[in-house]
Amino acid sequence: MKLFVYGSLMKNRWNHGFMENAEFIGEAVLHDYALYHLITYPAIKLEEGAKVKGELYEIDEAMLPALDDLEDEGSEYQRILVKIQLGNETVEASAYVYLLTVDESRRIAYDKQPWFADYVWYACYGSNLLEERFMYYLAGGRSVFDHTEYKGCKDQSRYLTSCPTTIPYQLYFSRSAAKWGNGGVAFLDVCQPGMTLGRMYLVTREQFMDIQAQEGLWYQQSLDLGTYQGLPIITFTDTQRMPNHQPHSSYLEVIRHGLRQTYPDMIDEEIESYLSEAIQCDKR
Repeated sequence: MKLFVYGSLMKNRWNHGFMENAEFIGEAVLHDYALYHLITYPAIKLEEGAKVKGELYEIDEAMLPALDDLEDEGSEYQRILVKIQLGNETVEASAYVYLLTVDESRRIAYDKQPWFADYVWYACYGSNLLEERFMYYLAGGRSVFDHTEYKGCKDQSRYLTSCPTTIPYQLYFSRSAAKWGNGGVAFLDVCQPGMTLGRMYLVTREQFMDIQAQEGLWYQQSLDLGTYQGLPIITFTDTQRMPNHQPHSSYLEVIRHGLRQTYPDMIDEEIESYLSEAIQCDKR
């Protein structure tokens, strides 16, 4: 039997292992359905004129129990027969259709499909730990935190989701940022192992590049931190390890708020100890 997939079962997605015994037929399009993102997985709903990009597979029916269980068939999704466009041919295949209501704001336009094709996790570790601060990089405007006017991204859509992450390098503060009272700002020492507390935002690759451009010449070294849920984790830091420089109290206060927001179980003493270690860390 044929199965049309459009989310985590696709190639290079985290549930593709369920398809290891399936035969890939080709990239395909489902007409009259719309695609929505539900944070870490997608949904399709019947909608005349809409289209969904995905992949078509030939599967053994013996695979269905595991797939039905994965998709919560009968509760969240229903497996039904649909018409799929495969090149110039129309074929019948099964697909998992979402049964619950969706927020229209979560619809994914056809030109931004397939699902998560161009998304990355932007891992931050400084003032962008605080969501309200980070949003200036996405949407632009004059920041109430550093009183700087931000251009924002070309695509000012809100990030899809965020979660805590740890970065395996030492945090330190360096350079002199006029917008932060001429104090130091956060960097990663890529030559010194550590455990920097970070936060990941799920953004498009284009948004990531725009964010990095707004950070300026001090953050030109991109770091690949692996993957999460099948998507790359990327951050950036300085291209060289500069001398330590004490951060201004206003900058540290934003980071404190960001740590409390990202790690609500951290107590004040733990936050102060963490920041103190970063301020005092030696160059190696």
